[in-house]
Amino acid sequence: MDKRSTIVLAAIAIGLFAYIVLYERYTITSGELAEVEGQLIERFVRARVNRLVIERPGTPTVEIARDREEQDLLGVWRLERPVEALADSDAVSSLLGAVQYAAARRTLESPSSDELAGFGLSEPRLTATFEVADERIVLRFGSEDPTESGVYMQVGERVHVVGKDLYEALDHPPGHFRSKRLLEEGVVMSESLALTGEGGERRLRRRDARHWDVEVAGGMALASIALVEEALQAFSDLEAESFAPEGEEVDAGLEAPWLRAEALRPTGDDGEGEERVVLKVGAPCGERGEERWARVSVEGEPGPLGCVLTSRLDALTRPLADFREARPITMRDLELQSASLANGAVTLGVAQEQGVWRWTRTERGREESGEVDDQALADWLTEIRRARATLFASAENLAAYGLEAPRATLTVVDQEGIEEQVAMGAVSAEGLYLRRGDEPQILVVPAEAEALFTPSAARLRPRQLWEHPQRAVTRLDLTRGGTRERIEKREGRWTITEPLAVEVDRERVLELARMVARLEAERFVADGPAPEHGLDAPRLELGVRIEPEEGEPIERQVRLGAETEGGAFAQLAGDEAVFVAPATLVARIERPFVSDQVLATDVIFVDGITVSGEGREVEIRHDGRVFSTDDGPLEQALSERLADAIERLRVRPGAYGAASAAEGFDPPRLRIAVRRGAQAEAPLRYTILVGAPTGEGEDAHVRREDLAVGLLAEESDLQPWFDLLRR
Repeated sequence: MDKRSTIVLAAIAIGLFAYIVLYERYTITSGELAEVEGQLIERFVRARVNRLVIERPGTPTVEIARDREEQDLLGVWRLERPVEALADSDAVSSLLGAVQYAAARRTLESPSSDELAGFGLSEPRLTATFEVADERIVLRFGSEDPTESGVYMQVGERVHVVGKDLYEALDHPPGHFRSKRLLEEGVVMSESLALTGEGGERRLRRRDARHWDVEVAGGMALASIALVEEALQAFSDLEAESFAPEGEEVDAGLEAPWLRAEALRPTGDDGEGEERVVLKVGAPCGERGEERWARVSVEGEPGPLGCVLTSRLDALTRPLADFREARPITMRDLELQSASLANGAVTLGVAQEQGVWRWTRTERGREESGEVDDQALADWLTEIRRARATLFASAENLAAYGLEAPRATLTVVDQEGIEEQVAMGAVSAEGLYLRRGDEPQILVVPAEAEALFTPSAARLRPRQLWEHPQRAVTRLDLTRGGTRERIEKREGRWTITEPLAVEVDRERVLELARMVARLEAERFVADGPAPEHGLDAPRLELGVRIEPEEGEPIERQVRLGAETEGGAFAQLAGDEAVFVAPATLVARIERPFVSDQVLATDVIFVDGITVSGEGREVEIRHDGRVFSTDDGPLEQALSERLADAIERLRVRPGAYGAASAAEGFDPPRLRIAVRRGAQAEAPLRYTILVGAPTGEGEDAHVRREDLAVGLLAEESDLQPWFDLLRR
């Protein structure tokens, strides 16, 4: 094949392709027909409707056309007759939907002319013509059928009886299909907004992508972007309840408008151009006091005159004071890229590093850093935003407000590099004085906001102090008043090894191990300790040994000081920061972990018990069923009470160490010497000492003679032994 033939074939291919594209663009495709198969109105492809005309005898013809731009499949519907205006897309969509889903109750094929006349179709009361791609579909509507629930509709050579809802979707005056919007394209992207009339004079100007300014005495100050956007949206969405009749003179009062709004919105693909959009609202619409005449002009070209509800203008009639932004900063959490707070010799910085927030605190050349808790950072920013101004003052005399040389400066930067800066001045009976950037005004916020401008890293620290699997916790050291209690896990079983070997309260120690494996602070309170924290001489110390599956063992140390709301002040070893340890942890470690069953034993292991006290001594033996003395078996009730007393005796640990005189063990009120059989666990012999009542509630001091730890038991649980002596 020579070069000329190749060129000819290529030209033919290009031409064929162009023909197919152009042909399919203006005709209904087989695929589209397949989608509408089964519809009553055959070949009615809703997406390909370009124009529709509704004719009714004695009324203006309604003509609506779809204005399609390139790549815009839906386009914009416009009313072309009887007036030129934007069409109501919802009304047109509802009409098209009614036609698309029309259903026939009865169908007549090729009716005669007499039948057509009988159906009211020789002179139809409504004719709707649809331009669908390059085809025309005509619907003619006649009279109601005998049931009065349907109406005759002719399509080509067929007549259908269809529901009246189809006819009613088309049977509307021109105004029904006209858009009620006064402005075809909104003004939400405007660069400025000027409001006069109702609400006073207010001038607003876009500062950058995230901020608007409002003109106040002395210059421009930050405006509430939410209220500005609301005003622009109200301007854009303004709709008429009704329009003035075409060609009729109306005294609308627009020469001296009740409200005037002027916006400059960008034009062109690059947004370099601009056009002036002016809304004028005038006099009330006749007797309808809740409505006023209004008109929008674009570059001096007036739009339609209509009546609008005054309530829809509320966002445009706010006074100047409402538009002032009362928050010190407005940046949202998700917009933040970095923050810096300088106060005297201390600077606290916050920034993202590889998707993780970190803080850096610098004081006189000494720098420390750490990870930021996302929620703590969000909480701090939220508290600053909530510190709203209750007053505004002129910035002419900065020195009077302590702002000539601010005590602190907060700078926040968003992800686009846009910056907000707040300086903190003095605090007075009025409140705390703040100034945003170089604004001509000073914000007076509640005095308690001063604490938010302290560059403390503590408020940003993660509350999760560490996290390990519970099974990795192998040792717990608890120091109270100089005495260390060591609890170790040996071969999967927890036991107390110091200051004495004794049975441990398994449930309590497992709960403690769970808590310390994933220790979490209630909150951080300071970057370093203060006297009121009580950490110079901590009342409690907690040591934790972690043995991970891989790597070296880890030793953790926590010191606990004075009580405070939610728990107790605490520090980690090697870290100056002070946090609040949760009250549940403090309560868990305040007393020894000695088992509450340390004095109890199963009665089946008991050989005998000697009880002495109150000048008497009684020895009882147990034969596996009842207790007996030398005089024979005890009464069954007393025997059962004694069995319960030795099996179910529960105690609460007090403190390690020798008994004090106040505990009443010199001498004890009772000595209960228990002898157990060889099949029992050690010790086979132990003695329970019962001391004095505590004087608080129904408790009494008790001990096991071989253990240097104080215990408490309820008097009622000890009563059977006194009854034995007194029988």
